[in-house]
Formats: sequence, C-alpha cells, structure tokens
Amino acid sequence: MRDKVVAMKKRKKEKQEGHSGRFLIGLIIVTILLVAMLYILLELASIKDIVVSGNFQYSKEEIIEIVQVKKNSNIIEVFFNKEKDYSKYPYIKEVEIQYNGYNKVHIIVTEKEVINYIKYQDQFLALDKNGYIIAYQKKQKAGIPIVEGLYLRSAVIGDKPDIKAEVLMTLLELHHLKSKYQVPITHIEFPSNDLKALNLYVNNIKIELGEATQLDMKMRNAGDVMKKLPSDLSGTLNLEQDGQQF
Repeated sequence: MRDKVVAMKKRKKEKQEGHSGRFLIGLIIVTILLVAMLYILLELASIKDIVVSGNFQYSKEEIIEIVQVKKNSNIIEVFFNKEKDYSKYPYIKEVEIQYNGYNKVHIIVTEKEVINYIKYQDQFLALDKNGYIIAYQKKQKAGIPIVEGLYLRSAVIGDKPDIKAEVLMTLLELHHLKSKYQVPITHIEFPSNDLKALNLYVNNIKIELGEATQLDMKMRNAGDVMKKLPSDLSGTLNLEQDGQQF
C-alpha cells in the first residue's frame, strides 16, 4: 500500500514538472515572438528615406534640421513631436509631415512667396506678394527680381516698406504681369525714385517703360519681343510709347 502511495506521488510530481516545463517552453516561445514582433515594428517605424518638397528659400538639409527629422529616428516619435513653432523662420508658412509607406517620410513645406528684393543699404529686403517685408538678406536667391533706385528711410520686418503707396502697387502689378506675359525680369529700376521713369532688365537687355502707365500693354509687348530674341543678346528695348524700338 505504501509503495502504491509513493508511486502515485511520484507520478503527480512528474506530471506537475511536465506542466511546468511546457509552460516555461511556451513562455520562452511567446517572449521570442514578442521580441521578434517588436524588432519588426521598430524596423518598419525607422526612417530610412526623407523627401522634402515645396522648399525654395531653404535647402533640403536646412529643412530636415529645422523639422528635426533624421534618418533612423522613430516615426512614432516624429509624429508625436511634429507640432512645432516655425515663427522664427521667416520664409516658412507651414510644414506638413506625411508617412508614405514603410520607412519613408515626406516633408511638405509651404513657404511665403518672395516677389522682389528691395536693395536697402548693404542688404536686401524680401518682399512678399502682399507688399510686406518678410526678412533681411545679405544674398538674394536667383530668379527673384532686385529692385533698385528706391529711397527708404527705414525698414521693419512685418511692415510695408517706407515707399509711396503707388510705387508699392506698381511692384505688385509687375509681379503679376511678369508671370502673365512670361517676362523673366532680373532687375527693376526706378531712376528718379518715383513712377516718372521705370526700367526693367532681363539679364543684359534693358527695357525702358517710361512712366509707369499702361503697364499691361507694355509688358505684353515686352513678352512678345523677348520670345523672339536670343538669350545672350544685349541691348535696349524702348517701350515708352506704343511702338517698339530695339
């Protein structure tokens, strides 16, 4: 009888040990699976490719530094921290961050449009499409006309330049017309600091508009003539009257 009891206890102990062993093996397998899943998720959430679009004033590298998105950083962390104050960057209007598939981030930048640089002392004032000064710059970006000949007593970022209202309106109108008639203006010159004389430059070609009147017609004529001229030509195009002289 005693032997029978001992045998039963032995089988019970072996059974318990078997359950414990299977539980331990199961726990190890689950742990391995969880670690593997975590590794896969981290790999999928790790940024490998960064695309930047919409930037003109800032380079791709500058935008990545501003937004603080780096390769191999975690996409989850980026999205939790993506709301940033960009007010200290004068040309940035807004930034949108999109997660495009595995490991890829698309940074979409909306910049404030600069239509002209007004030469002021030893620097340039960046003027936006509403006529406000966005920033001071030591160097200008290619493709944006430089305005010369205007006298400014002062210049404050966030304000309109200290020039006559009709002169400012002329600059805004020229921006519209140069796009409308595809005149690639590089410089705008006010020889007398007013609207009595207005000259435009397209590289080495000077376009004399005379008084700042009938600008739509004059810019249309300028666009028609410029399309027919070689890009490396130098000279003067006189559009002060209705006729065209070159």
